[in-house]
Amino acid sequence: MRWAVRIRDALNQNLFEIDCQTITSLKNPSERGRYFEILLRMRDPMTGQRLLPGYFIPAAERFHLGTQIDRHVVELVLGWMEKHPEAAETVSGCSINLTAASMVDESFSQFLKTRILTSSFSARKIIFEITETSAIANLGRVTDFIRTLKALGCQFSLDDFGTGMASFDYLRTLPV
Repeated sequence: MRWAVRIRDALNQNLFEIDCQTITSLKNPSERGRYFEILLRMRDPMTGQRLLPGYFIPAAERFHLGTQIDRHVVELVLGWMEKHPEAAETVSGCSINLTAASMVDESFSQFLKTRILTSSFSARKIIFEITETSAIANLGRVTDFIRTLKALGCQFSLDDFGTGMASFDYLRTLPV
């Protein structure tokens, strides 16, 4: 329960920070453009330590705070890209993880559509990463969510593929 309070405080005090981890093609390492995945960290206000997601994401999911964190991350990423258009121009793909709760939350879907449509950062450069277990938990709604955002130009990928118990037949129905 203390983690839920800490997460809410971190959201209110803007203590979440993002890093970028480069993604390089093993097949074609000289591929043009920059691809990276967004990594989330939470700054501890007492120690200044940057906490890895393993500390706070399980509590965020348990206490239904994942959608709030996802909104915050989208705002951080798009806000940074909009303030740094010269850097954003060099980006070919920016991967952002989404929680299962966000994909079935209609208000999050509406927020995301509006935010993407009003951003100067191209939707074609956004790749949302979802886990296979979260995708099949509510297959119909997740598929609708993916199709809606793909229509705006966004891309999707499966994160941690093969670690869940999802049937390949389920996964073939997802437009990822």
